[in-house]
Amino acid sequence: MAISSSNFNQSGLRDRRNNAGTLTLNFDGATQDLTSELISMNVKVTVAVNRAVKKTAQWLRTHSMRELGKELGIKQEPLKSRFVVGTNPKRPGEANIWIGLLAIGAHLTGKASQNQAGTKVAKRQYDGAFHKAVYGSEEKVYIRARRNRVMQHDVVRENRSRKPRTLSDPKLKGRFPLQVVGIDIEQPAERIIQRFESRINQRYRELLSHELKYALNIE
Repeated sequence: MAISSSNFNQSGLRDRRNNAGTLTLNFDGATQDLTSELISMNVKVTVAVNRAVKKTAQWLRTHSMRELGKELGIKQEPLKSRFVVGTNPKRPGEANIWIGLLAIGAHLTGKASQNQAGTKVAKRQYDGAFHKAVYGSEEKVYIRARRNRVMQHDVVRENRSRKPRTLSDPKLKGRFPLQVVGIDIEQPAERIIQRFESRINQRYRELLSHELKYALNIE
């Protein structure tokens, strides 16, 4: 304790009895010594919480992609760009998962083979479709828009460029407009996310417990 100011300047007993004095007490030094460990602990707890939140988001991303791939019968590779985990430094303890729900191009889900009825990719048959490089060298599964009015295949929403694109094969000119055949992932993705809602709190508790022990006892 340090006395930072005092007006106890009287020297006689009578003066002390008849007058009042004030002591200003300053405990900053002792407070800092006693609470520095708690402050340090609070910082470690914050770090542990942030790590647990991010790992929970990564866990949800991994398992959602795995389940969606199984349900659709496709590899997880084309799904990786559709599940993106992000954090905001201004909002610690919070993570976001961006999920792209537009249809995935059928050509990304497996090896395509042409048959008499159309095109087959990853055990899926797309009647009326064909597999070909229309623009550039990338082969995709296409179908004529008029034909798809009957077939009703899901299609990919592509960004249209104002610049005219060069056809890989001029013979295709008479088959336009064309649509890129895709696989709808919105409804199955929503079902899978809902299934994990009941498990995500428990998973966060497990991860936070582990991170707290590591941050407080090891780091």
